[in-house]
Amino acid sequence: MRISIMTLNINTGHGPRGAFLQRISKKELLHNLCSVAREIRGLSPDVVCLQEVDFSWEGTSNINQAHYIAEKANYPYVALGLHHKRVASPLFSVWPFSKLGSVLNRSFGTAILSKYPIEQFSFHNFGTGSLPRQLSYVAHLLNETKGYSEIIARVGKRAVRVMSVHTMNDIVYEITRVLGRPIRGVSLIREAQVLELLTAIKKSKIPVLVGGDFNTIPLTQAKRRFNGLEGDEGDEDDYSKDMSMSMIATAVYRGVLNGLSVFFSKRSKESLTDYYTYPAHIPNRVLDYIFTTPNITFTTYATVPVVVSDHLPVMAEVLL
Repeated sequence: MRISIMTLNINTGHGPRGAFLQRISKKELLHNLCSVAREIRGLSPDVVCLQEVDFSWEGTSNINQAHYIAEKANYPYVALGLHHKRVASPLFSVWPFSKLGSVLNRSFGTAILSKYPIEQFSFHNFGTGSLPRQLSYVAHLLNETKGYSEIIARVGKRAVRVMSVHTMNDIVYEITRVLGRPIRGVSLIREAQVLELLTAIKKSKIPVLVGGDFNTIPLTQAKRRFNGLEGDEGDEDDYSKDMSMSMIATAVYRGVLNGLSVFFSKRSKESLTDYYTYPAHIPNRVLDYIFTTPNITFTTYATVPVVVSDHLPVMAEVLL
């Protein structure tokens, strides 16, 4: 049985260059969401993993973006992963509290669209116990609670688990600036989140497809800090001490996960640049991946060169 999967960070409908905190006109938002839906409909993957999805925020016209894209792209089944729940308050209409409304008064997370019936659904927020206390608190205030949504879909006679993942990104640097001092353990955040994800995958008794924005680069890409000083496009992030991809590589070598060798082995003859996903307009790194459990075989895998967000989509076909 063949099944196709896509993963895409949709940047909350802000397009290739818009910012998460920006309010956007309904006309521009719908144009951007329709562009996303048009590409998904054209490529027609069986399941779609979405990240950075607004479910309810006045800054994006209180549109449930997952449901809107699903309707426009003709996907009958939708699952939402609510990683940050809206905190409603009339104070958010009054300055200076209106500044907080951009993050607190917002429901946001991951989603999965499916052509196949969804038999079970759940979502998981990565534990705050994995973060230093102050960082966990400020991360929540800045709407940076991360996690994954998952479904069990019925594909013919087979059941398959699909997970849409989003791990911590460069916001840790903004948090340290807000607090005005370094936070111990910052480099361990993604590692703790990846560990939670791998633990969940190990427990699955059925095949697993994983798609998402992992916010970490391949082992085969030079580990350094992207900060614009070398002409880097895209957000600042420091990968020099990040071991989360090493953890994923270990899971691949130990038979827990299946992934492309170009991400893990320098013996691979493929060009890593062909797989760059971010920033979409001038990609310089891979942040978005599709992995599977070893009982699933990749038949195709590609970064799709369509710019409808600040990330490029990744699409794969697999054999169950």
